[in-house]
Amino acid sequence: LRGDLGVLVVLLSILLSRGVERVQDDRDDTSQPLITLPFGHASQEIVNLFLCGKAVTNVFDGDMDMGGDYKLKGISSRTQVGFLTLLESHNYLTVGRYLKEPEYPIWVLGSDSHYTVLFSLDRAVQDESEREKREKEVRKIFDEHDKSGGGGFIERADLQSVLQKARCAEGAARDLASQDVVTWHELRSSLRGSEFGAGDEAGPAVRTLHMYHVNGIAKSSASGEGGQAKPTLKAVTVTLTKPLEAMQMDVPDENLAMLTGENAQKAQWCPLVDCIRTRWKQAECHWEGEAPSMV
Repeated sequence: LRGDLGVLVVLLSILLSRGVERVQDDRDDTSQPLITLPFGHASQEIVNLFLCGKAVTNVFDGDMDMGGDYKLKGISSRTQVGFLTLLESHNYLTVGRYLKEPEYPIWVLGSDSHYTVLFSLDRAVQDESEREKREKEVRKIFDEHDKSGGGGFIERADLQSVLQKARCAEGAARDLASQDVVTWHELRSSLRGSEFGAGDEAGPAVRTLHMYHVNGIAKSSASGEGGQAKPTLKAVTVTLTKPLEAMQMDVPDENLAMLTGENAQKAQWCPLVDCIRTRWKQAECHWEGEAPSMV
């Protein structure tokens, strides 16, 4: 890796390990280059080949049926190392759970210019409350009936099928039965009390994750101190608060304003925060010194 052609040698090795024909079969459009011009960036297919062993083009879970025997290929199973991208914070795409929730708490992060890494030494950072598990279970079934390609809505005819497969209580979401289209936000709000309200009352209103961000590109300190440019390793504390509606159920009113205000005063921002929030929507981030850089 330290040689002039080190990265290309690793790339050729993984391409040949998968096999050129299978790599081409993995892809949606074989006319597109695996390495993009003019800067030599790796395509998403190359990234996916490293992460999941297949050079599929997309980052959503499973395949997306587009009709006419044509499918867009995504990630087929949970990966050991995950992937998050700033493009999701800009609403260009949605990374699926297989990449967002990998076996180990390590994520490759995509930015406009190159890749960095986010990791934790504690596998418990991916633990979830019963409320979160139940909500994701229902969302997964909802997405299976979403014919919009990820737009976040289903047709009225599919509503009962979603409720039945999700084993929701009889009569659940009755207020949505007359709508032609049901969005995920509407369904989630309708089911909040019966499906997502139990099992989380005893959980903490705030949870803290200890993460580390690595940028392998050598950079000089913005303050001009530190001498030679070098890669950076930055400790990032991620504070997770419950969604406001959940906190209102679990935290006395007199404590809620103090709790949310305290977090808001301490919170810091840089593009990395937007990337982290594609995995943990309620994340507030803190670090010492200069902000961690994704460029």
